[in-house]
Amino acid sequence: MYFFRLKTLLAELQAEPANDSRTFKYFFVLTVIIAAQVIYNIARPIHFSFSTICILIAASLVRLIGIITCYFVNGGKNGKYFFHRTFPIGWVLLLRIALPLAVLLYLLAPVILNILGVNLVALSQKQINIINSTEALIVTIIYWWFIAKNVKFLANNAL
Repeated sequence: MYFFRLKTLLAELQAEPANDSRTFKYFFVLTVIIAAQVIYNIARPIHFSFSTICILIAASLVRLIGIITCYFVNGGKNGKYFFHRTFPIGWVLLLRIALPLAVLLYLLAPVILNILGVNLVALSQKQINIINSTEALIVTIIYWWFIAKNVKFLANNAL
């Protein structure tokens, strides 16, 4: 499995698509990560505000739109190797882009809010949830944009 070497992965997928066995590893890891996230969100005793729920629904829609976009930039009904391209690329980009960006936004959000004059101590838990959910939405949009961009590259440049 590739962890950070996107160019190497793209070159290999361009020459020959990943087989089912290799694709399953990426699919399994991404499924475990998503399941852990869902379990974590269910287990937390947090009451989400309407705004937070809307943002979380928007993030889910972005994921759905991202998958559909990847399908179409891969060629739609005439495309080949959709899963063999999308899951390996998604795994590498999760490690290269989504996780570092999430950490960066998590660390920078208080600084940015402070610069904007927001009293961080006075924020309620609901307001903090809205901020965190918005950060997750931003990361999700960027993550799926990069996946679609790389799937399209492979679809247009396969050897």
